[in-house]
Amino acid sequence: MQIKHLARLIVVYCLFAGCASSHHANRQVSSYEPTPMEKVESAISEYRSSLGLNKLKTYSALQRAAQKHAEYLAKQMVLSHDDQDGDIEQRVLAEGAKFEIVSEVINCGTDDATVTLEAWKKSKSHNKVITYNDLQYVGVGFQKIDSDAFACNYIWVIDFGGNSPK
Repeated sequence: MQIKHLARLIVVYCLFAGCASSHHANRQVSSYEPTPMEKVESAISEYRSSLGLNKLKTYSALQRAAQKHAEYLAKQMVLSHDDQDGDIEQRVLAEGAKFEIVSEVINCGTDDATVTLEAWKKSKSHNKVITYNDLQYVGVGFQKIDSDAFACNYIWVIDFGGNSPK
């Protein structure tokens, strides 16, 4: 009788331990990986913050203008601040916003946000745009180039807005 009782305890223990192990093994851990656009936006804000400047807020009109421009540049395999829709001010206006200040930086290179930001920091003119004190808003465009005929694999477009959007 004692053996049957002991066997039942072992079976109950194994079932409980197995359920507990199974429960822990099946627990899903969130493994959200930020997009390259989120990474570069965060890196720019952290860089600005390290210099005592304000962090930038995402602004949807800037985001749309930057993404459309990145897609255009990748398709045409060119680097330019102008496209068929005009310059940055015209492109942002076409997306429904007008800022007192608009700026843009472009990069042709890797999908690595850190490498991209470092390239902009090393360029005096690009760094000046990124660290301009009166900027408050940002929109990031990012596009893979589907051709080996161009000098790089990815296009980055960062559009900035300053002072209150109108």
